[in-house]
Amino acid sequence: MAALSAVPSMEDLKVKFQESSLIFPYKETPKKSIFLSNIDQILNYDIPTAHFFKANPAFPPEIVAKRFKFALEKVLVPYDFMAGRLKLNRELGRLEIDCNAAGAGFVVAKSDVSLDEIGENLVYPNLGYRQLAVQRLDSLPPEVDQPLCVFQVDFYMHMFLSL
Repeated sequence: MAALSAVPSMEDLKVKFQESSLIFPYKETPKKSIFLSNIDQILNYDIPTAHFFKANPAFPPEIVAKRFKFALEKVLVPYDFMAGRLKLNRELGRLEIDCNAAGAGFVVAKSDVSLDEIGENLVYPNLGYRQLAVQRLDSLPPEVDQPLCVFQVDFYMHMFLSL
């Protein structure tokens, strides 16, 4: 059996988390439950994805994070399920999405490592890739359910990332 070898420069991306919060729809959304199909009931797992974009020098990281946060507030109105939570429908014994506007996760992080240094080998299950995907918001108190969606903006030298 072959072992995956991590590229040494990618084992530690030196990711520093700066902000972790919940983002809410900018206006009220209807309260409802969304039925999950049989496939959704069985195949219930996260798939971390990463999208890289060239940075625009006219927009410093703080402005990009602020705009991204504002855009999410607007998107969470028509896509209200992204700000919901999984809940068990006790009558049917099935999971549903409770569209309750409880908020989507939002994380801002930065790294001194540039994407040029990382190269094109940053793919799952590389140890460096695992640092990019926030699985849960540690800033939430234990009594608050974790969000269904967590959006993360990572700033690298010359690029930024959206998960």
